[in-house]
Amino acid sequence: MDAADAVDDEPLAWGRHLPARVRQLYTLGARPLLVSGVALIAWAFAAATPPVEVIGALTVPLALALVLQRRLIGRTPGGRHGRFVLADGTAVGTFVVPRLAVLAALVPTSRGDVPRMATLAVLAAALLAEPVLRTLLRRAVPYAFNVPADYGPVRNWPFLDPTLAWLAWLFSAVCAILGQVAGGGEVVGLVAAFLTLGLVATLGADAFRRTTARQRFERRIPELLAEVAPAMLLHWESVPGTGYQVRMWLPYLDRVGAPYVIVLRDPLNVPDVCHTATVPIIVRPALEQLDEVAATPSLRVALYVNTATKNQHLVRYANLTHIQLNHGDSDKAPSHNPAFRLYDRNYVAGQAAIDRFAANAVRVQEDFFRIVGRPQVENVLPAPDVDRTPTTVLYAPTWRGFYTDSDYSSLRVGADLVRELLERGVRVVFRPHPFARNDSRLAQCCDAIIELLTEDSATTGVDHVHGPRAEDVEVVECFNLADIMLSDVSSVLGDFLYSEKPYVLLATQLQVDDLRVDVPLADGGYVVRAVDGTTARTDLAAVLDLALGPDPARTRRSELRRHYLGDLPRDGYANRFVEVMRDELGLPPAS
Repeated sequence: MDAADAVDDEPLAWGRHLPARVRQLYTLGARPLLVSGVALIAWAFAAATPPVEVIGALTVPLALALVLQRRLIGRTPGGRHGRFVLADGTAVGTFVVPRLAVLAALVPTSRGDVPRMATLAVLAAALLAEPVLRTLLRRAVPYAFNVPADYGPVRNWPFLDPTLAWLAWLFSAVCAILGQVAGGGEVVGLVAAFLTLGLVATLGADAFRRTTARQRFERRIPELLAEVAPAMLLHWESVPGTGYQVRMWLPYLDRVGAPYVIVLRDPLNVPDVCHTATVPIIVRPALEQLDEVAATPSLRVALYVNTATKNQHLVRYANLTHIQLNHGDSDKAPSHNPAFRLYDRNYVAGQAAIDRFAANAVRVQEDFFRIVGRPQVENVLPAPDVDRTPTTVLYAPTWRGFYTDSDYSSLRVGADLVRELLERGVRVVFRPHPFARNDSRLAQCCDAIIELLTEDSATTGVDHVHGPRAEDVEVVECFNLADIMLSDVSSVLGDFLYSEKPYVLLATQLQVDDLRVDVPLADGGYVVRAVDGTTARTDLAAVLDLALGPDPARTRRSELRRHYLGDLPRDGYANRFVEVMRDELGLPPAS
C-alpha cells in the first residue's frame, strides 16, 4: 500500500457532496484567493471609516483565515473525543497576505501614535519572518533515535511547539485591534508584539541548531553502522499513525538475537516507533541516502512490513536478501498483490497465504514462501471449555482501505449491528481499525456506536469496552475478553481464529455465497449480509443464536486454524519465526 494514497481527500466537511474536481480546485486555489481578496476589501473599506466600523470589517478576514484554512485546524491523529488542535507547526507562515492586510487596515487610525505604529511594525516583521521560520522547520526534522551518546546529542524535537508563534501573532494582533476600539493598551500591544518577534527568532535559532546537529550526525552514519554491525535492517515508510505495522514485529525481531537497525523514510514516522524500539533508528528520506546504509558489510537482510512505494528504493540493492513480513494476513485483495514479487522472500502465517497467490494466478519464484506462523497471536487464549456469562461480543470493523476493491468496512451499518447486540443484553467490546477515523463518515459512525454503548452502560450498568480501553491496548487483549467476534474481511479475523472461538463475518461487497468462495475463512464462521441495516439485523439475530448455541462450524475452525496460522504446536508457537529468521541469517538455532 502506498502511504501517499491514504491522505484524506475531503477538503471541507460541508463540501463533501460537491463534485471532487470542484472541491480540489477550491482547496488548491480559490480558498486562499478568497481569503486574501476579502482581507484586501476590508482594508480598502477600513481606510475610510471610523475605528468602530474598522473592527467589524477586520473580523471578516480573521474569521475566514481560521475557518477556511482546513490545515490549520484538524482532529488530532486518532482523536476519539472530537478534540481539535492546531496542527504542529503547519500554521507558521500561512496566510501572510491576509494578515498583512489586517495590519494595513490598522495603519490609518494609528498614524501619529508612535507605540501603535511601532506595534504594527514589529508585528509585520514577525509575520515576514514566519516563512523563513517555516523553511527552517522543514529542515529541522527528526533524524535519529536510540543512538549512542557519542553521536549526540540528538535534537529531534523543538523545545516549544512552533504553532505558538502563530498563536502569539494572532494574540498580539487582537491586542492591537482592541486597542483601536477601547483606546489605551498601547504598552500591552507593543510588549506582545516584541514577545512574538522574539518567539519567532528563538524558534528559528532552535531550528537552525537542530538542523546543524542533524548534519553532523548524518556525516557519522557509516561510523555508527560499523559500530552496531547490523545483520538486519527494518525499512519502513507509511502514513503517520500506522506504527502498529512495525511495533507488532519488534519483540520477535529482538528474539532473533542478531543486531539490527530501523531505517525510516519519513521523519513524521519517528513518533510511531521511537518509544517502542530499543535499537538504533535513523531517518533516510532521499533515495541516494540509502547507499551508505546498504553498503554496511555486516548487513545481510532487509525486512519490510508493507508494500509502500518507497520500498523499491531499497529493493534495488542485490547484495541484500529482501524479506516481506507483512503486517497482517487476510483474504483481502492486497494480501495477494503482485507487488509482493519485488521481494526475495514472503514470510507467511500458513499454507492459506500460499494458496491465495495460486488461486489468483499470481506466479512467484519457487523458494518465495516461508511459513513462520503469526507470532503476534501467541498470547491469544483458546476458547474456554465452559460458557461464560454474560456473553461478551467483540465488534472489530476494518476501515475503507486505500482503494475501492479493499473497502470491506461494515461501519456504515455498525450502529444497527450494535443496537441488535444491546437488545440481546450482551457486553460489547468495540475496537475499530486504527485508520477508521481517517474517513470523516466512518469517524461519525464510530462516534455513534460509542454514544450507543455509553448510553447503554448508564442505563443497564453493563461495562461495555470502547475508546482508549479498547483501542489503546493490544488487540490480543480484546480477543481474550470476547466469546465471539463480529468483523469484516480483515487480518483480525485470521488472528482471532487462533482462539477457535466463533466469529461472524460481515459481508459488505459480495453476496453471502460469493463471499464463501472468495474468503475461505467464512467456512469456519457465520456470514451476515451487512449492507442494508434491516437485513443485517434480521440475519444477525439468527446467526448469533446458532454461533452461541450448537456452533456447528467449531470443527472446521480447528482445521482452518492450522491452514491459516501454520500447523505448529501452541507451546512455543512464536519460535518458528525466530528459527526461520536465524536460518536466513546463517545463524545456529537458538538455544
